Amino acid sequence: MSTTAYPEHEKQHAIVAESQAQGEFLDWLTNERGVHLMIRFEGTEPVECGCQDVNDGKPLPWCRKCEGSGRREEQLKRWVPLGTSILSLLAEYHKIDLDKLEAEQRDMLDVLRKVAAR
Repeated sequence: MSTTAYPEHEKQHAIVAESQAQGEFLDWLTNERGVHLMIRFEGTEPVECGCQDVNDGKPLPWCRKCEGSGRREEQLKRWVPLGTSILSLLAEYHKIDLDKLEAEQRDMLDVLRKVAAR
C-alpha cells in the first residue's frame, strides 16, 4: 500500500527514465521511420450487391448474395491504425491510471492555491 497521498505520481516517478526512453523510441519509430502500430479489424460492412448492375438498376429478386435487397454484408479483415496515443500506451503498460493521475494533479494544485492564499 502506498504511503503517499499521490500513489499514481509515485508510480510514475518510479518509472520515469524507463518510460521516457520507451516513449522516445515509439516516437522515433513513428516520425522518423514511418512505422505505425496497427490492429487487426474483423467485422462486416454493408455494401451494394452489384446484381442491380445487370437489371437496369433494380436488385434481382433471386440474387443469392443479397436475397433481392440490393445490399449485402461483406466480411472485412484488414489492418487499421491502433489510434492510441504513446502516453496512453505507456500508462497502460506501466499500470498508471491517467484519470487518477489527473485527479491527483488537480488536488496538488488545490493544496498549492490554499497555501498561496494564506
